[in-house]
Amino acid sequence: MERLTKLKFNRHGNKKLIAIDGPPGTGKTTEILKRAMAWDEAGAVVTFTNAAAQVLKDRSQGEITAGTIYSLSWPCVKKSTGSKQTHGNKASGSWTKRKVKSTWDTALSDYTDAAPSKKGRTDLDQIASEIHSWDGTGDPPHDLKELNPVRELKYVLPLARWVSLGCPGEHEDKFPAILVDEAQDMSALEMAATLGLSDGKVTAFLDPGQSIFASAKGIGDALPPAWVSAAERFRLNGGHRIGTPALTTASMVLSSYFNRPPQTFTKTGVTTIVEPWEPAEGPPPRGLVLGYSRAIVRKYFELWDLEDTGLVPGQGNTDNELILSTIHSAKGSEAKDVYLLPWGTKALDKLELSEPNELRLLYVALTRGSSYIRLPWSIWTMLDYF
Repeated sequence: MERLTKLKFNRHGNKKLIAIDGPPGTGKTTEILKRAMAWDEAGAVVTFTNAAAQVLKDRSQGEITAGTIYSLSWPCVKKSTGSKQTHGNKASGSWTKRKVKSTWDTALSDYTDAAPSKKGRTDLDQIASEIHSWDGTGDPPHDLKELNPVRELKYVLPLARWVSLGCPGEHEDKFPAILVDEAQDMSALEMAATLGLSDGKVTAFLDPGQSIFASAKGIGDALPPAWVSAAERFRLNGGHRIGTPALTTASMVLSSYFNRPPQTFTKTGVTTIVEPWEPAEGPPPRGLVLGYSRAIVRKYFELWDLEDTGLVPGQGNTDNELILSTIHSAKGSEAKDVYLLPWGTKALDKLELSEPNELRLLYVALTRGSSYIRLPWSIWTMLDYF
């Protein structure tokens, strides 16, 4: 099978933008590295986080320029808007650095206290979301001069001001080509800035089904801007993580939001959705256990009276020990055995109504396991709806 399959040409799309659908396990990062290392001129890779950029730099032994759109565009933004340098908030939670020792460990309460849902939505959150949804054409949704780059607007406002000016910049501050990793999580504004930062083509790698950070970016239930606005669309074939029948189920769950043939990224081996399991009966001996929220993860950590257990993927080997995580934190991770914790009534109702956010979350959960996936009864019975 060819590595890339060309899909329907979008004649209304931006001719500068190419989108490549990369389903789970198809080696998007490897493909990006291969392309970036083959450049004759110094292009750049736009990543979703600074940590992801560092991984690319390490794997290329420093030969690749990589960073978020905010860090890579900063020289242009600073010169044209007069913005001052800002510093990001570093994750300070102890659970990100070590395993939680017991139910009495303060790291467990810190974990849930720091959940995004605890913060509540402010007026600045709403303004930031509306600015993110602006694609750089027409007037921005707010008077950018009247706003201050604080809190939720600290990064997005300077970027929006630069885009509103037409993305000016010196030749040495821009790039002849740009590759984008995890483009499904980039807003319309971020994609407009990425296009403005390149003097040539922008190739965005994404999996629309994994767009689970879309709510704060003004994307909502729509397909990612990188996919919608691309003139050319391709699909990356292959895959080595998940096989049928679980893969077929995952594709079926996602199909009303993004319809993709499962055979394009199935592995040769089998990934089985095992008969329902009952979490209340006790913890599994090993594997990756996924919860809908941090509150659910904490609930079962305490119910099972766990000790020395990680709440972030990577804090241990799931082949011989147990790791708990939210579905959001597990994006990009995999394990032989994956267990899904029960969802609450509201989430199940949304899933039954095929709301995109819940479909994407379930799809991500179903595509984390390479051998076995175990679902609770409530979600097992829901599969008949798809």
